[in-house]
Amino acid sequence: MSKDEKIQKLIEKYGGYFENSNADVCHTYKGIGFFFRFAPKHKNFECFIQFETAGQLKNIILGEIVDDINMLIEVAANMIAHEYDYKEINEMTHSGDYEKSINKLFYNLEVLTKSIHMLEGVFKALSGILAEKKEA
Repeated sequence: MSKDEKIQKLIEKYGGYFENSNADVCHTYKGIGFFFRFAPKHKNFECFIQFETAGQLKNIILGEIVDDINMLIEVAANMIAHEYDYKEINEMTHSGDYEKSINKLFYNLEVLTKSIHMLEGVFKALSGILAEKKEA
């Protein structure tokens, strides 16, 4: 199988990632492969990475998925920590005040729900990885 065929097979395998993100791959006239992610909000590229082999492209895709997951977890954790003003955790979880506790719960669930909703696309993108693990 040629290098281009291996790359095309990998793109098809991780099709869920490309369908659920602003990422794509191009092959230039000169034969250079590029992976890129476009940020429509800012009308520019989040990343533009050259690759030569299917293995390099796979590492780029997996790295982008991992970065997305880490970023969403960090944002949710940071929002919750900021809301509590970085106080002692026992003070925040055992207030003894029902109204205060229920308001904290609603806030935490709202932050987590937004994060989980944002992760939907990332998890869909993992379909190729999960299929790969099942085959192994």
